[in-house]
Amino acid sequence: MDESSSTELKVIEDAASRIYARVELDPTTGCLVWPGLKTEKGYGMIRVRGCESKHYVHRIVLSHAMGYALAPTEEVHHGCFNRACVNVEHLQVLSTAEHNRLHGRRGCGESNPFWKSHCIRGHALHGPEADLTARGDCRPCSMARHIAMTPERRAQRRAYLRTYDAHRTRTEEQQAARRERNREAMRARRAALKTSKECA
Repeated sequence: MDESSSTELKVIEDAASRIYARVELDPTTGCLVWPGLKTEKGYGMIRVRGCESKHYVHRIVLSHAMGYALAPTEEVHHGCFNRACVNVEHLQVLSTAEHNRLHGRRGCGESNPFWKSHCIRGHALHGPEADLTARGDCRPCSMARHIAMTPERRAQRRAYLRTYDAHRTRTEEQQAARRERNREAMRARRAALKTSKECA
């Protein structure tokens, strides 16, 4: 194990110990519920020492239990469907496609009114026969839509994806310059608004 991995695991261990010191047991479900800061969707968050951003408590606890930091592509599924739970027995590591398939993309199983067992063309969306994209869409239907595209629409789609990828891969300097331009534009709009109010 290299030094950076060892340091990362120590940070995870420290954060996990702080989490376990605060969780509350729900005797009915067996969930270890995080009582602290939560997102709008109910996921627990905590600030990790040495890091400015906040992190999901369930990912930290599962990383600690598994002995390595979870990759961004690894998603954590709550088997208890309690998003504030950090009980490792209720957590499972899944790929994005598996997670989307399990949740039916828009909810948790057949109780969701949007849940469908098959797409409009009769392809299975769940089970071993399901052939889904990483987003959880029906792959045969996605391929059929792509093939049916006109050359002009396909060119537009490629141009959009190139722009989207370029936006995602901006450097820190480019992002800082863009933020500064936005701030300058906001200042100019406020100054113009203030001037118009004074003239009125």
